[in-house]
Amino acid sequence: MIQVWAISFLSGCFVMDLFDKEEPGEPPPFIVEPEGEPPYGGGFLVGQFCDVQSVFQVSCVVGCHSGLVPGGGLDLDTDPYGSIVNQVGGTGLVLVNPGYADQSFLYRKMLGNLQVGEGAPMPTAGVLDPVFTDVIYRWIQNGAPNDCEQVQTVPTDYTVDEPYHPPGWEEPEVHGVAANLQTDGDCRACHGPDLTGGIDGTNGPSCDGCHEPDWRQDCVYCHGGGDNLTGAPPQDIDNSPVSLAFPPHTEHVTGGLAYDHPAYGCTTCHAQRLDVLTPGHIFDDVTAGYGELDYTQGLSPYGTYLFGTCSNLYCHGNGLADNGEVTVGDTMYCYSCHPDGLNSGAAEWLQMSGQHADHMVEAEAQCYECHTQTTDAAQAILNGDYHVNGTVEVLPNGVVYNGFTCTGVCHEHEHENDSWE
Repeated sequence: MIQVWAISFLSGCFVMDLFDKEEPGEPPPFIVEPEGEPPYGGGFLVGQFCDVQSVFQVSCVVGCHSGLVPGGGLDLDTDPYGSIVNQVGGTGLVLVNPGYADQSFLYRKMLGNLQVGEGAPMPTAGVLDPVFTDVIYRWIQNGAPNDCEQVQTVPTDYTVDEPYHPPGWEEPEVHGVAANLQTDGDCRACHGPDLTGGIDGTNGPSCDGCHEPDWRQDCVYCHGGGDNLTGAPPQDIDNSPVSLAFPPHTEHVTGGLAYDHPAYGCTTCHAQRLDVLTPGHIFDDVTAGYGELDYTQGLSPYGTYLFGTCSNLYCHGNGLADNGEVTVGDTMYCYSCHPDGLNSGAAEWLQMSGQHADHMVEAEAQCYECHTQTTDAAQAILNGDYHVNGTVEVLPNGVVYNGFTCTGVCHEHEHENDSWE
């Protein structure tokens, strides 16, 4: 769920406050383990290191330890195994020492169990659920095998008289929840790698036979529709009567004048998911049912989320840096982010960019006189598309602004290519 850019070696993936580690119990059945030789080609990934790579992909790679942006020189995307097993990091310590998790610098980084001079934990803010750290711990303790293989498994043949699933499985609230949370193994083991049926259609039916057309790409089909038609919750994928979803989803994806900002797409806060088979979406995901966050494609690429609070944001910031922070339930006003255009003094306006202080204090100007498309004299937002959209729209009355200088007359002052800076 956490995406933070690298500040020092191995500083940008995840962190926990655990220091005394007990042997974890058996992992949940994220992946169906094969028995014997695969009955036919193609399929999906199985093995402990597959789970490890899933943790890396959702928590480390994007915006940090990728082949394109290897934070701290560590690439966990191109060759994750070769990059960490028996490899020495920038501190001179072995990243992964097979069989010895507590002596592996990578694992200690994840826990935040560090000595002086060993840098910051991963990341500098945020908490990693034990479902992540247990995967890494177990893999290292088992000798850090490079065992991620592509196979296909099929359950024991079943008949109409002896079905694989129990009675009532066809109800959406039964098999739908199990599929979303992967609590009954990997559906593809029976229904085929692309969910169109087993080997010859007899080992498992095609999911397309019951589901509506285009269900694979329809976000609303699983994620929403109860509160709006965008595909955002509050409909929970586990059908829980108590909503676990992020409460402000609707106002983020709806936008417009009612919410004083544009409607944001899912990729503002989450990685792109094209359909149900996108890796890490439902399948090949060690954190089934866990809504990982990835701000790197949105307006706040360095954003973090922890216990209901979003930080390091352009959104909810003052427009000058990624310094915004907001907690679920906060009521936002103009002056929650900006100085109050009607009541603030010189000290507040001096914190703003360029000539804001001169305009607002000396010339006694108001926000709407330069930002005519965005706000009015009462500081009400006129058009949400021009607010918190990553662009500063300036359209002064009587003055031409080219992004750097102003020309024209405003407040009885002649501007002749006057620099904003």
